[in-house]
Amino acid sequence: MAKFNKEQFDAILQKVSNGSSVRNAIKDTHIGSDTFYKWLNDSEELAKQYARATEERGIAIYEQTMEIADDKSGDINRDRLRVDTRKWFLSKLNPKKYSDKLQVDTSEFKEQPLFPDVQEDNSDQ
Repeated sequence: MAKFNKEQFDAILQKVSNGSSVRNAIKDTHIGSDTFYKWLNDSEELAKQYARATEERGIAIYEQTMEIADDKSGDINRDRLRVDTRKWFLSKLNPKKYSDKLQVDTSEFKEQPLFPDVQEDNSDQ
């Protein structure tokens, strides 16, 4: 296991912030993903920095998606695939922010009568 190296860690985070996966971000370093994740597990501060980098990655991917969608020179089907792939990834990365799924809060649900204008007549009993 490699000793912590701040320059390598910062370089990895910079690549992640710009939209890269950790796997691609560590390719140029001489550390493995197991070492990188051990650094995160051993330090709450490093884990916070990584969490922030992944939030920034979501923004970078969103911006890439918009650039692809606005590009008029490319292959339409290929561009659609690139956008759809990024949309899918964002929905998995941060479902609360990027998912198409509508979440309904029923915690304050109050039962309402089916026919509110009709009142029961109990006078015959």
